[in-house]
Amino acid sequence: MNKRLFLGVSGGVDSAVSAILLKSQGYEVIGVHLVVSEGSKDSDAKRVCDAVGIKYLELDVIQQFKEQIKDPFVKSYCQGETPSPCLLCNERVKFKILSTLIERENDYIATGHYAFIDTSKEYGKKLFLWDRESIKDQCYMLYRLPPHILERVIFPLAGMPKSEVRALAKSLNLPVYAKKDSQNLCFAKEGYLEFLNQVIEHKTHGDILDIEGHKIGEHRGFQEYTVGQRKGLGLNLKAPYFVLEIRPETNVIVAGPFSYLERKFFFLRDVVLHVEFEQLSHCKLIGRSRSSSKGFLGELTQMNGRYLFVYDEKNSHGAKGQHLVLYSQNLELVAGGIIDELK
Repeated sequence: MNKRLFLGVSGGVDSAVSAILLKSQGYEVIGVHLVVSEGSKDSDAKRVCDAVGIKYLELDVIQQFKEQIKDPFVKSYCQGETPSPCLLCNERVKFKILSTLIERENDYIATGHYAFIDTSKEYGKKLFLWDRESIKDQCYMLYRLPPHILERVIFPLAGMPKSEVRALAKSLNLPVYAKKDSQNLCFAKEGYLEFLNQVIEHKTHGDILDIEGHKIGEHRGFQEYTVGQRKGLGLNLKAPYFVLEIRPETNVIVAGPFSYLERKFFFLRDVVLHVEFEQLSHCKLIGRSRSSSKGFLGELTQMNGRYLFVYDEKNSHGAKGQHLVLYSQNLELVAGGIIDELK
């Protein structure tokens, strides 16, 4: 019996080339297109499956996506946070649904993510391995996937440059070889601010204060701002000011010099441990709170029942609601969580 594989197909070039590669490796590939919101259905997904010659399965997961991703995204902004919904979607929707399709021992799932998985010699289990030299490495985006999925998932594009993927798609005359990568959230293709303006009914203008509590300007509604933002504050000051803090309870934004963005103590919630905490505590780990970050050294500890990552030196990366992903110095992804508080 052939190995059967359920491949998430978005209608883009990455999943299209993944389908070709997996089919050439002898898998019985079934393309699965998840319709996550109104207007997110992409007809290119079926065109790709037809061109490659694989089965096509379309699943409506609009309600699940709304409850698990869209509603929490809006709620997070209304709490003054800066959410990263794609990481939660991978955990709660995409891979969760793909894994439910597995019925037999030789069934697998796959996507077009650029990510390595390898068995760790130090920890004796499968872990993501950060390809630090690749700008396309996406293991950061997948840190919340549980161990049982890591045992069943295949990423055929691991280690491939994007230019090579596009060249292969063109040589095979795939219908999406020149299709541009999506830049915005799949449920907010017009941009997240426009989306928030549509779904948040009541936004109230409020004060922008400096670090000493003096009013220095007004905002249009705190939901439109993110920590670290510089442009669009409407401040006429001699030096550049950045959003330092958002206080929803008083409808206030605090702004100040860049140096005040630098923090050392990052409290985490909803923590995912791929390696036991006892094995990680007192070890130097690399913390990344952005997928584009090269990371900074620090240690994972606990304080009053909360996980806390303490950086060796202050840095300006990270805001409440974003994700902090931790790696060993061998670049193995060992843990991560949502930033809950910074000090």
